[in-house]
Amino acid sequence: MDPQQQYRDRVQAVLRAQGTIDAEDDLVAHLQAVEEGPEILPAIRDTLLRCDWSRPGPKGKLAVLTALMLVAHDVDERAAARLSEELTEKKRLHPVFLQRLASINRFTLDDYHDLTICGLRVLLAKSLDAEEKPLPHLRRWLAQVPGQDLSEISRLYVTELTQELYWGEYLRILSTVSLVWRSGASRHLLPRLATQLTLYHEIGHHTHRRERLETADAESRADAYALERFAAAHPVLGWRLLGRLTASVAMGRAV
Repeated sequence: MDPQQQYRDRVQAVLRAQGTIDAEDDLVAHLQAVEEGPEILPAIRDTLLRCDWSRPGPKGKLAVLTALMLVAHDVDERAAARLSEELTEKKRLHPVFLQRLASINRFTLDDYHDLTICGLRVLLAKSLDAEEKPLPHLRRWLAQVPGQDLSEISRLYVTELTQELYWGEYLRILSTVSLVWRSGASRHLLPRLATQLTLYHEIGHHTHRRERLETADAESRADAYALERFAAAHPVLGWRLLGRLTASVAMGRAV
């Protein structure tokens, strides 16, 4: 087989996996593509440069960009950053795609402590060392989550707020959760509770990852899961004090 055709086939396998319900398909296709090494990067580049990124539709386009850029990033972080720059220069990118590129390229393992909490791999931003002490809180919060709900999360990133970030994010493709550690959360109650709710919300997305849900339904399911876990962790506060409105505000988009 023509080696270039082999790399193109790997790229197509990654894209086909986006159409399946089982998140394992995404992960297997991703790992097989990453195993090809830097030689797969031209096929990824060609595919991305052929796409129109000026509009967010049709449905699934964001998943295509995410899946291919995650392969590139896991193969070579610097090459992925260069590809992002090339896309930005040569194509007109809708803000949603610009945000996703920034989110992917923001991560480099050199910037994180690599830890294990409750059997979960946690990558904790080194930049939080100066003022924040998230570890004791993360241990308590994750201890309130059933083990089966954590078992297939591949990584939990805990980072500082940047302009392009949501408070939290779940990437189904790699089963990863990203959590912004709110400023002052280690010292003050309200930002700490909001951070905890956000963590549970993103884990809620993971627990429903095999269901085909519209965005509103997926968010409602994740909210319900977050409130259930929060009520278990804080029986007195629970539902009565916070309620659904507080949860939706706490987990709103960072601006």
